[in-house]
Amino acid sequence: MAWHAIRRGPIVRDTTDERDRFGTLCPPATTPCRSLGPGHGCGASAEAQRFQDTIDGPLINAAGGTEDANTLCGGKVKMVIFSADVAPVNDFCLHRFVPFCQYLRSAGKVFEVIFVSDDPTEEGYKSYLGKTPFWAIPFTDTARKQQLRYVLGVNGPAVVVIDEDGEVITTEGEQTDSEMTTTAKMLSDEQKKVSTVKTSIVSQEKLIDTLAKKEAEQRKTLEGAGVKVEAARKALALHEAAFKKQQEESLQIAQESLNAVSKLSTLRTENERAREAVTLGEKSLMIARQQSAEARKLLNPLNHPRVAALMGRK
Repeated sequence: MAWHAIRRGPIVRDTTDERDRFGTLCPPATTPCRSLGPGHGCGASAEAQRFQDTIDGPLINAAGGTEDANTLCGGKVKMVIFSADVAPVNDFCLHRFVPFCQYLRSAGKVFEVIFVSDDPTEEGYKSYLGKTPFWAIPFTDTARKQQLRYVLGVNGPAVVVIDEDGEVITTEGEQTDSEMTTTAKMLSDEQKKVSTVKTSIVSQEKLIDTLAKKEAEQRKTLEGAGVKVEAARKALALHEAAFKKQQEESLQIAQESLNAVSKLSTLRTENERAREAVTLGEKSLMIARQQSAEARKLLNPLNHPRVAALMGRK
């Protein structure tokens, strides 16, 4: 099903009042024929001024924001969508037109979308608006919505594309279902790819965070190990110094021991010599004592052989 905003060529209005299937009263025509946009010969700039005068007023969005229409849309391309929270119009807007607008914005296109509600209840209006990123004419501003339909010559669901100056730049403001579906599918595929890339990035960031934490822990462990190694090095240096000192002391003791052994050997030799000298001395003393005894005997007159003979002693 194709969605056509304004057919090419003159638009002939029905002069009888009737409600369309969305419950909107179509305003009665005051002229049997009018043309929008340059090249139709019916005063394009006057029509642009009529559009700007009609659209002028507050616009609202689902977030509760409020903007003046001409301030918001000034110098921009406008898409005016006449729709409602009723299938299949709802399906077209939410599943085709909204993704299509997102695709255009991602391609760098600058424009604003104005939602003109065909909803019979404010509840349906709020429900619909809450599902879109559009600005909208307030639900209670019925006169402006009807006048906008009249100025643009719209009867039923439609999308009208208007240039920066308020001129209608196309009489076919939306694509066919198949084209819109293809574009929406392409956008959906791109969004899925982006989502996949984002998920991958998040996973990689988590992995990087995990690796960074592990690296920090390893650095902390290495720093602790480095402190322990440094302490061990200092302890080893102290032990080496103590060992070297002990070695020096041991060498000194060994040298002193060698000196002592040498002295002891000398003393032993001298002792042996002294003992030999003592032995010789003792022998000499004995001989001397014997000689002395014999001399004493000789010196005693009584012991003189002749005296002894005289005394009858042998």
